[in-house]
Amino acid sequence: MTTLEHAMRGITGALAAGMLAMWNWPGRLQSISAVTRASVVVQAGLRAAGR
Repeated sequence: MTTLEHAMRGITGALAAGMLAMWNWPGRLQSISAVTRASVVVQAGLRAAGR
């Protein structure tokens, strides 16, 4: 394996790890759950209004 291939593999691994870290970041998870909760509330409100 050439030095360039090693470098490319290292960069790819670092990018993948960074993307995973960003995705698993607690603040992002909290914002996702907040959006999910808000959409559930909106759907419940729409159902109640539709009755």
